[in-house]
Amino acid sequence: MNIEKFKYTTNKDRKIFSSFLKQHIGDITDLVLEMPWDSYEYKGPCILSQTTEDEEQIYTPTEIIAKCYDLPYHFIGGCVYYLYTKKYPDKNKYMDLTGDIDIYLDIPKIFSINGREDIKYLNDFCKSVFEDEQGINMNDCIKDYCVWILVHFFKLFSGEIKDDFYNELQEYRFNEKDKHILSIDGSKLVKNIHNKIYFYVIRENNMTKIQIECKVKHMEHPDHLVEYVLKTDIQNETDETWDSPNSYFKKKVDIFDINNKKYNIQKYKDLINHNMRAMNDRIVLADKDNSHKFFNHIARIRYLNYIYDEQNMNNDVLENNMAEIIYSLWEDKENIRKYNYEEMNNKKFIETMVGNFIKQLSLKINSMEIFVITPKKGRRITLRRNEIIEKYNELIKKCIEIDILERGRPEKKKKMLSKRSFARSPKTRKVKSVSKSKSRSKSRSKSRSKSRSKSRSKSRSKTKPKST
Repeated sequence: MNIEKFKYTTNKDRKIFSSFLKQHIGDITDLVLEMPWDSYEYKGPCILSQTTEDEEQIYTPTEIIAKCYDLPYHFIGGCVYYLYTKKYPDKNKYMDLTGDIDIYLDIPKIFSINGREDIKYLNDFCKSVFEDEQGINMNDCIKDYCVWILVHFFKLFSGEIKDDFYNELQEYRFNEKDKHILSIDGSKLVKNIHNKIYFYVIRENNMTKIQIECKVKHMEHPDHLVEYVLKTDIQNETDETWDSPNSYFKKKVDIFDINNKKYNIQKYKDLINHNMRAMNDRIVLADKDNSHKFFNHIARIRYLNYIYDEQNMNNDVLENNMAEIIYSLWEDKENIRKYNYEEMNNKKFIETMVGNFIKQLSLKINSMEIFVITPKKGRRITLRRNEIIEKYNELIKKCIEIDILERGRPEKKKKMLSKRSFARSPKTRKVKSVSKSKSRSKSRSKSRSKSRSKSRSKSRSKTKPKST
């Protein structure tokens, strides 16, 4: 297997894993489409959160019938960009390859509670996933749904993924330690194929995940290839009631058609918003071994900016997201060099991030429209369009200052770039740059010493007394 070229990914395991996934990502994403979502049904006992007449929340044993919504999932994360590039190629190669396939799930819809289907009665129950207010154990319906997904995806994977996939994988012993794996009848539910790829359900923080994990040859540690994500957060347990037609879930989804196959993906505007939030949260990783987790979001913003003109959508909906990204970059302008993962002019780099966005915002420069901005720290603020454009101009001014400084002090730029191994063979690059700087310093010192000796000889000849 050939290892692909990467711009900002430096982690060896990540490079191997992403190069492997590139060969199979199309087949695996299509398996998600083949899942028999409309066949799922749960009939049985389930503890649900109920709102009493006194507006209190209690957990009540019930008998329910539940099925999948007509739109039960959508793709999120890196695989969305893989799908986007099928229509809109990443011609400038802003993005490195993704390393996993993430699918966000909605929980099943309950059609009947205790034999009743009337909206008024269903409205008394919340869209809950736990058995109690402590949020420790998932209710029977959610457990059943997770097991159903695992079993059916395992069956599809076993039957349709070809042998060449497994030839690149390494056998290893699955480590259950420190993993909160779902147990069924007292035993942990883990399935595997050839002891090379493992399927299991895990609880992590405020999420429940159906994960598929494997280890490509020459990797030090296994990683997850596919991840179905179900939000199981006790804080949001009472946000929605059971008669909701999952409208909140649907409004974040676009149906993306590629060769007559329909993929449920995150909306373009939500991709912008998600990358901005993640970029702000992960800037601390800029100089770490897993810095790709930060630079991925910058690269994806650059790509989204690049393909913006090809998106046929309501610009008014997008403009607040655009304004927030520009404000966020302005807010962090003193650290703007950290964002630039390529050896290029900082001003040009920022223009590739938001150039089309600012062009759109500038079309109605005299508009009194208000944008709602959420700073990194503090409460929400409101800014007018012209104020956002002023922030952008200040950001560009700062980039120019940094560029001038780096031209005058090239060793500072080299020092910053040497922290990141963007090139394929960084050691060679570093040696070359050092040798150049040495030769320059030698030539400078030679020229200085020559000029000094000349000036000294002149001064001596002037002051030397005449012989008598």
